[in-house]
Amino acid sequence: LPEKTLVLMHETVELSEQARGYYERLTSPDGIFSPNATFGRLARKTNIEVTQYAARTDLADRVDLPIQQLVPFDQDAKSAIHQLGELATADNNTVNVLCRKQAEADRLAELTQELIPDHADSIRISLGALHRGFTWSQTDELIRSDALDTTQTKTRRLTKARKHKLAAQQSSQTLHLIPHHELFHRYAVGFFCHLQHNWRLFG
Repeated sequence: LPEKTLVLMHETVELSEQARGYYERLTSPDGIFSPNATFGRLARKTNIEVTQYAARTDLADRVDLPIQQLVPFDQDAKSAIHQLGELATADNNTVNVLCRKQAEADRLAELTQELIPDHADSIRISLGALHRGFTWSQTDELIRSDALDTTQTKTRRLTKARKHKLAAQQSSQTLHLIPHHELFHRYAVGFFCHLQHNWRLFG
Protein backbone atom coordinates (compact mmCIF):
# COMPACT_ATOMS: atom_id res chain seq x y z
CA LEU A 1 0.00 0.00 0.00
CA PRO A 2 1.19 3.58 -0.65
CA GLU A 3 2.86 5.34 2.26
CA LYS A 4 -0.03 7.76 2.92
CA THR A 5 -2.77 5.14 2.74
CA LEU A 6 -5.62 5.63 5.23
CA VAL A 7 -7.09 2.27 6.29
CA LEU A 8 -10.79 2.19 7.22
CA MET A 9 -12.08 -1.07 8.73
CA HIS A 10 -15.71 -1.75 9.60
CA GLU A 11 -16.25 -4.22 12.46
CA THR A 12 -12.65 -5.43 12.69
CA VAL A 13 -13.49 -8.45 14.86
CA GLU A 14 -16.02 -9.68 12.33
CA LEU A 15 -13.59 -9.07 9.47
CA SER A 16 -10.89 -11.10 11.18
CA GLU A 17 -13.28 -13.98 11.90
CA GLN A 18 -14.47 -14.11 8.29
CA ALA A 19 -10.89 -13.89 7.02
CA ARG A 20 -9.83 -16.74 9.31
CA GLY A 21 -12.72 -18.87 8.07
CA TYR A 22 -11.75 -18.35 4.42
CA TYR A 23 -8.08 -18.90 5.16
CA GLU A 24 -8.64 -22.18 7.01
CA ARG A 25 -10.62 -23.57 4.10
CA LEU A 26 -7.73 -23.08 1.67
CA THR A 27 -6.25 -26.36 0.52
CA SER A 28 -2.94 -24.68 -0.21
CA PRO A 29 -2.31 -21.30 1.46
CA ASP A 30 1.10 -20.90 -0.15
CA GLY A 31 1.61 -17.36 -1.42
CA ILE A 32 -1.37 -15.96 0.52
CA PHE A 33 -0.93 -13.71 3.55
CA SER A 34 -2.55 -15.04 6.72
CA PRO A 35 -5.23 -12.87 8.37
CA ASN A 36 -2.89 -12.06 11.28
CA ALA A 37 -0.16 -10.92 8.91
CA THR A 38 -2.62 -8.87 6.84
CA PHE A 39 -4.19 -7.07 9.81
CA GLY A 40 -0.74 -6.57 11.30
CA ARG A 41 0.40 -4.75 8.17
CA LEU A 42 -2.81 -2.70 8.05
CA ALA A 43 -2.34 -1.66 11.68
CA ARG A 44 0.99 -0.06 10.79
CA LYS A 45 -0.85 2.45 8.62
CA THR A 46 -2.96 5.31 9.85
CA ASN A 47 -6.23 3.52 10.45
CA ILE A 48 -9.81 4.07 11.54
CA GLU A 49 -12.00 1.35 13.01
CA VAL A 50 -15.77 1.73 12.69
CA THR A 51 -17.78 -0.43 15.07
CA GLN A 52 -21.33 -0.47 16.35
CA TYR A 53 -21.07 -2.51 19.52
CA ALA A 54 -17.47 -3.27 20.52
CA ALA A 55 -15.92 -1.26 23.34
CA ARG A 56 -12.32 -0.11 23.14
CA THR A 57 -9.96 0.47 26.05
CA ASP A 58 -8.15 3.40 24.38
CA LEU A 59 -11.08 5.77 24.93
CA ALA A 60 -9.04 8.86 24.12
CA ASP A 61 -9.03 7.83 20.47
CA ARG A 62 -12.75 7.11 20.24
CA VAL A 63 -15.25 9.36 18.48
CA ASP A 64 -18.98 8.72 18.76
CA LEU A 65 -20.70 9.39 15.42
CA PRO A 66 -24.26 10.82 15.35
CA ILE A 67 -25.65 7.96 13.25
CA GLN A 68 -29.11 6.41 13.57
CA GLN A 69 -31.12 3.83 11.68
CA LEU A 70 -33.45 5.00 8.95
CA VAL A 71 -37.15 5.14 9.60
CA PRO A 72 -38.80 1.99 8.19
CA PHE A 73 -40.53 2.55 4.88
CA ASP A 74 -43.92 1.08 4.01
CA GLN A 75 -44.02 -2.14 2.00
CA ASP A 76 -46.33 -0.43 -0.50
CA ALA A 77 -44.27 1.53 -3.04
CA LYS A 78 -46.67 4.48 -3.29
CA SER A 79 -46.88 4.81 0.48
CA ALA A 80 -43.08 4.65 0.68
CA ILE A 81 -42.82 7.53 -1.80
CA HIS A 82 -45.21 9.62 0.30
CA GLN A 83 -43.11 8.85 3.39
CA LEU A 84 -40.05 9.98 1.45
CA GLY A 85 -41.76 13.26 0.65
CA GLU A 86 -42.68 13.86 4.29
CA LEU A 87 -39.11 13.12 5.33
CA ALA A 88 -37.68 15.49 2.73
CA THR A 89 -39.89 18.42 3.71
CA ALA A 90 -39.32 18.19 7.46
CA ASP A 91 -37.36 21.12 8.90
CA ASN A 92 -33.64 21.07 8.05
CA ASN A 93 -33.79 17.59 6.53
CA THR A 94 -31.67 16.59 3.54
CA VAL A 95 -32.69 13.41 1.72
CA ASN A 96 -30.47 11.62 -0.79
CA VAL A 97 -31.57 8.38 -2.47
CA LEU A 98 -28.74 6.36 -4.01
CA CYS A 99 -29.53 4.22 -7.05
CA ARG A 100 -27.19 1.65 -8.59
CA LYS A 101 -28.60 2.07 -12.10
CA GLN A 102 -29.65 5.08 -14.13
CA ALA A 103 -32.95 3.36 -14.93
CA GLU A 104 -33.74 3.16 -11.20
CA ALA A 105 -32.95 6.85 -10.76
CA ASP A 106 -35.08 7.83 -13.75
CA ARG A 107 -38.06 5.77 -12.57
CA LEU A 108 -37.81 7.14 -9.02
CA ALA A 109 -37.74 10.69 -10.39
CA GLU A 110 -40.90 9.92 -12.37
CA LEU A 111 -42.63 8.52 -9.28
CA THR A 112 -41.77 11.53 -7.14
CA GLN A 113 -43.03 13.92 -9.81
CA GLU A 114 -46.22 11.88 -10.17
CA LEU A 115 -47.02 11.16 -6.50
CA ILE A 116 -45.42 14.03 -4.56
CA PRO A 117 -44.90 16.85 -7.10
CA ASP A 118 -44.75 19.50 -4.37
CA HIS A 119 -41.89 17.69 -2.62
CA ALA A 120 -39.99 16.18 -5.55
CA ASP A 121 -37.44 18.98 -5.76
CA SER A 122 -36.52 18.42 -2.11
CA ILE A 123 -35.29 14.88 -2.82
CA ARG A 124 -31.83 14.36 -4.27
CA ILE A 125 -31.52 11.28 -6.47
CA SER A 126 -28.01 10.20 -7.45
CA LEU A 127 -26.08 7.19 -8.68
CA GLY A 128 -24.11 5.33 -6.04
CA ALA A 129 -23.82 2.17 -3.97
CA LEU A 130 -24.71 1.97 -0.31
CA HIS A 131 -25.32 -1.34 1.46
CA ARG A 132 -27.41 0.05 4.31
CA GLY A 133 -28.91 3.49 4.74
CA PHE A 134 -28.57 5.71 7.79
CA THR A 135 -29.47 9.05 9.30
CA TRP A 136 -26.71 11.48 10.27
CA SER A 137 -27.67 14.24 12.69
CA GLN A 138 -25.01 16.81 11.91
CA THR A 139 -23.36 18.84 14.64
CA ASP A 140 -20.71 21.53 14.53
CA GLU A 141 -18.38 19.41 16.61
CA LEU A 142 -18.10 15.70 17.42
CA ILE A 143 -17.88 14.84 21.10
CA ARG A 144 -14.71 12.89 21.83
CA SER A 145 -14.93 10.40 24.66
CA ASP A 146 -11.95 11.96 26.42
CA ALA A 147 -13.99 15.16 26.75
CA LEU A 148 -16.56 13.17 28.72
CA ASP A 149 -14.09 11.93 31.33
CA THR A 150 -15.53 12.51 34.82
CA THR A 151 -12.77 11.04 36.96
CA GLN A 152 -11.96 14.39 38.61
CA THR A 153 -14.21 17.13 39.98
CA LYS A 154 -12.52 19.83 37.89
CA THR A 155 -12.85 17.74 34.76
CA ARG A 156 -16.49 17.06 35.60
CA ARG A 157 -17.26 20.81 35.83
CA LEU A 158 -15.41 21.53 32.58
CA THR A 159 -17.17 18.64 30.88
CA LYS A 160 -20.59 19.88 32.00
CA ALA A 161 -19.88 23.37 30.69
CA ARG A 162 -18.50 21.93 27.46
CA LYS A 163 -21.58 19.77 26.95
CA HIS A 164 -23.86 22.82 27.37
CA LYS A 165 -21.73 24.71 24.85
CA LEU A 166 -21.91 21.84 22.38
CA ALA A 167 -25.67 21.59 22.81
CA ALA A 168 -26.00 25.28 21.99
CA GLN A 169 -23.79 24.87 18.92
CA GLN A 170 -25.60 21.85 17.57
CA SER A 171 -26.98 22.20 14.10
CA SER A 172 -30.39 20.70 13.52
CA GLN A 173 -29.40 19.68 10.00
CA THR A 174 -30.17 16.00 9.44
CA LEU A 175 -28.95 13.97 6.48
CA HIS A 176 -30.78 10.83 5.34
CA LEU A 177 -28.87 8.53 2.96
CA ILE A 178 -31.27 5.95 1.53
CA PRO A 179 -30.33 3.10 -0.83
CA HIS A 180 -32.91 2.47 -3.56
CA HIS A 181 -33.27 -1.20 -2.54
CA GLU A 182 -34.01 -0.24 1.07
CA LEU A 183 -36.67 2.26 0.05
CA PHE A 184 -38.52 -0.40 -1.93
CA HIS A 185 -37.57 -3.41 0.25
CA ARG A 186 -35.50 -5.11 -2.42
CA TYR A 187 -32.73 -6.98 -0.66
CA ALA A 188 -31.78 -9.56 -3.28
CA VAL A 189 -28.50 -7.85 -4.12
CA GLY A 190 -25.42 -9.34 -2.48
CA PHE A 191 -21.79 -10.25 -2.99
CA PHE A 192 -19.75 -13.39 -3.20
CA CYS A 193 -16.04 -14.08 -3.24
CA HIS A 194 -14.76 -15.30 -6.58
CA LEU A 195 -12.22 -18.11 -6.70
CA GLN A 196 -9.60 -15.57 -7.71
CA HIS A 197 -10.56 -13.41 -4.72
CA ASN A 198 -12.34 -10.76 -6.78
CA TRP A 199 -15.61 -9.35 -5.53
CA ARG A 200 -18.51 -9.83 -7.91
CA LEU A 201 -22.06 -8.51 -7.76
CA PHE A 202 -25.08 -10.75 -8.13
CA GLY A 203 -28.79 -10.36 -7.54
